[in-house]
Amino acid sequence: MKDNPFLLALAIVLLWYSVDKLQGNMDLRIKEEIRLEQRIKALEDRTNSLDWKIERVENKIDN
Repeated sequence: MKDNPFLLALAIVLLWYSVDKLQGNMDLRIKEEIRLEQRIKALEDRTNSLDWKIERVENKIDN
């Protein structure tokens, strides 16, 4: 490779592309993880709201 600067340049470009691609994949995974955490939080909030409503109905029935 030392004798052929074209091959060296090609290797550098391919390495840069690979690292850039890996970084892009990591960014997508992080965004997906954040989206899933937000969805879990929304579902937990919904569950808590439904539990509270069920409790109110049960209390009305008991009284």
